[in-house]
Amino acid sequence: MFNYDPYEMANYLDIIAQIVSASIAGDMVLVAAYAHELPRYGLEVRLTNYAAAYCTRLLLARRLLKTLEMDEEYKEMLRKHWMVDLTSHITLMEDEPEKYQTHFSKYIKRGIDEDGLEEMYKKVHAAICADPTLKKYEKQPPKEHKR
Repeated sequence: MFNYDPYEMANYLDIIAQIVSASIAGDMVLVAAYAHELPRYGLEVRLTNYAAAYCTRLLLARRLLKTLEMDEEYKEMLRKHWMVDLTSHITLMEDEPEKYQTHFSKYIKRGIDEDGLEEMYKKVHAAICADPTLKKYEKQPPKEHKR
């Protein structure tokens, strides 16, 4: 379980991160996290970029620690990678303002600038660390079909 990189699958709609244990009986998913869960923590735009992948991995790690009852032991988190999105935000704004307007249009619509971007990610990370549990959704019973 230690000394490996968690593998994640990314597509243009979602980032999926899982920790899977292989056994003779079959693969067992210990924990999973999805980028489409991030709006619950305050990240509502750009759910498939590098910073969102970091948030998804953080959510996965916090869920694993909670599952193993080690979450109180490891409260700290690393923040060395997620600033890449902020750097690209500022660089693109200075070098190519037209491309910046299209690339970061969802941030601009919500009034998030380069100063608010770092603060937003800090709040998302704090929210993930505070409550990484999976939200239970109640499924509607299937409709009865007449034959």
